[in-house]
Amino acid sequence: MLNPQHTNNRSPSLDHPVHDLRDGSSIGSATERRSILNAGVSAPGLTPRSEAARSRGASPSDRQKSREYVQSIIAHSRRYTANSLYPGQNYLGLAAWLQEETHEKSILNDRHKVAVLHCLTADGPTQIQHYAHQDLERFSTQMRSENKINKILFLRGYASPDWISMIGGICRIDPEYFNRHLAFMTTFVYRNTFSKPSLSSTCRNIITLRINTILDGYSQRDAFKNLAARRISEAADLNTYSRLYQRTASYGDSIVKGFYTLDEQYSILEQEISVCVRESKQGWLALVWLDVGRDLTLGPKGPWLSHHVLSGSANSLPVIQHHVSMVTKQTYTERANTSIDSFGISTLSDSAIQQSTMLLPFDFNSLADSETAKQDVFYALNTVFQHAAFSHVQLINLMEYQIDKEMGILARERDRSHSLDNLQYFRSILDRYVRQIRDVICATKSQGRGGWPSASDTKGQSKCSLTVDRLLEDYDGLLLRALGLCERCTEGMGIMMNRAVVAESKKAIDQAERLKKLTLLASFFIPLSFITSLFGANFSEFAPGNYLSIWSFFAASVPVLLLTYCFYLWDVGAWFVWLRELARVRVRR
Repeated sequence: MLNPQHTNNRSPSLDHPVHDLRDGSSIGSATERRSILNAGVSAPGLTPRSEAARSRGASPSDRQKSREYVQSIIAHSRRYTANSLYPGQNYLGLAAWLQEETHEKSILNDRHKVAVLHCLTADGPTQIQHYAHQDLERFSTQMRSENKINKILFLRGYASPDWISMIGGICRIDPEYFNRHLAFMTTFVYRNTFSKPSLSSTCRNIITLRINTILDGYSQRDAFKNLAARRISEAADLNTYSRLYQRTASYGDSIVKGFYTLDEQYSILEQEISVCVRESKQGWLALVWLDVGRDLTLGPKGPWLSHHVLSGSANSLPVIQHHVSMVTKQTYTERANTSIDSFGISTLSDSAIQQSTMLLPFDFNSLADSETAKQDVFYALNTVFQHAAFSHVQLINLMEYQIDKEMGILARERDRSHSLDNLQYFRSILDRYVRQIRDVICATKSQGRGGWPSASDTKGQSKCSLTVDRLLEDYDGLLLRALGLCERCTEGMGIMMNRAVVAESKKAIDQAERLKKLTLLASFFIPLSFITSLFGANFSEFAPGNYLSIWSFFAASVPVLLLTYCFYLWDVGAWFVWLRELARVRVRR
């Protein structure tokens, strides 16, 4: 729903419909559009919430902070080129969304935890609080603590405007953080200003990590005879999913940003983790928003729920992480002797899409040093970065397997009809991940080495420095492997093109050989046709009664055939060269 951007030299016109760039539909009349641009005037589907509804159960001060936060975003969205050097049309969608009333139908009465708060107390163990959507009052109370406590807040899945406005108001989060994470919802758009991504120096505090889930679905092979058409259809389905997500999703549902079908067996789900850090007198807060919420089978339907992809034996592969002496260590849930069910994580059936990232907020920092994590933000968030890195390495391993398979098909020189399309498709996926990995490397260098609050003691600084170096080493390795696979895709496409050129050359040579045979046949029959035509002419020698012997025909044909053959073998160009050389020799004499 976000990113409603346009580039006029004046305010957007209210006399023309606003078009959805994805499906061409328009939204509302001029009056309704005025209400979208003017907070406080109701419009269908964008009803401003009452003071009580804006922050249900929160204290007056929290409601005031939430209201001021939303109003500041609305005010910025009204800045246009005509009245400000810093236009804010890219916030029109976020401003409209924050004014929407929380729909009760979007709140499921389940145990799903929409937020998980880690309070890193200096003089005790880490306190973990879980919040359902209805626990906003308890959450705001916890966040009002006067003690200086560093916190890590995880948001799981699609959050409501109530939660976002409350978190933004209390914690003073940069609205750009929310605007980016919700940018996949494009309900209405004025005009794309092509402002994303922005300059890296202005967004160092906002880091986006991609999480990949590999779906292993043994589908009917005849459903994938035309992979190119299948991929186009899935892209259209994903577009529809993004456009209708706000109307069909419940709070806490998972969000999918990308879906790719590699072959008849493997597909990839792409989701994001957005990270932002805010420092204040009460300590620092790390906000981590996960796209992974409820099981995907409970949320809006997308191409990953198609029976072509998820058949009876389909399943999602876990994100496998290897750490030193992992088999001898206990996770947080194991040490606390806590049941996974108590976290509100659904375990549905064998066909449900279970994802490892669901447990990230609960088993967070199970293997890290708790004392260092309480001081250093990057060290505390290293588990999130590592989880994303292990997700990347599985994707790259899968892409390497797919490319090896396509290159093997090229080596066998058979069934190469789809290899070029597949290699181009793989290259486009890898190019996107190369850009994303580079962004993470830049963010790690800037924030991991002095950008975020860090440990004050020498031991903690040493641990953090070692963590940053290892993480950079991992991502540098991922980048090199991804670039290598891109080169292999390019090499494979080059081989395909070269073989196509060679095949066309062979066809041309074969055609030339056939023409040569026809030329030889013509050189034999054309002289005979000429002699036959000559003897059929009305000359007096051939008049009726003047009979010639049959040998006369052969006597005339043989010399003509020999003369024709000599002309066939005669290199006229060489003969002219010989004549020029002969003429030059005579001139010199």
